[in-house]
Amino acid sequence: MSSQTYMNIILLGGNNVGNRKWIRAVEKLLKPRFETHVLDYKHWNNGNEWINPEEELKRLAQLGEKLKNYTIFARSAGTMITLMGNARKWLKPASCVFVGMSIKWSAYFDPDYDTWLRNFTTKSLGIQKTNDPAISCNSLRTFLNSRNFRNYQLKEIPGDDHYYGNIQDLANLTIDFSLKKVVREKIATSNNYRKTSVQHTNFVSLI
Repeated sequence: MSSQTYMNIILLGGNNVGNRKWIRAVEKLLKPRFETHVLDYKHWNNGNEWINPEEELKRLAQLGEKLKNYTIFARSAGTMITLMGNARKWLKPASCVFVGMSIKWSAYFDPDYDTWLRNFTTKSLGIQKTNDPAISCNSLRTFLNSRNFRNYQLKEIPGDDHYYGNIQDLANLTIDFSLKKVVREKIATSNNYRKTSVQHTNFVSLI
């Protein structure tokens, strides 16, 4: 594949401060394929145990407005912030990758969490461990389907904890999902163009 950068990607970690190193490790693997932007949560620096969702959503929305065209990669608490921002129409990502969704934890922070899911239609990839203690992959699939969560794929990976240490696999899935979407859109645009033009564009470099 070409080393060309295709799009911006905003990276959101989970709640605890250990996610600072984790999300930077993910960034390192994604950087050759994306223009990366990590949102470092303020509570990682001020000693607070818990994230402030409202504060971080405002910061995320400001970053999204600046970038315009972007995808979001979010883990655990980061998925909550993304869904909340989408429900308020503060965020307009082209696509999302959700790693280790935590339904009960998110619902504890905001009872409207259920509504966010029902109104979410952005093309998304969920990555969940088989027996993640936050919510198993099968339970998550059942839950999302019952809330009419649309336009998503759910990828099950083996494991029985909430620590997603297999970052190379996560990066590979993210690249495959996000960049194939871009290629499909570019090819569709090209096909529409060819209906009215004899110009032929070579898309080999996009694959």
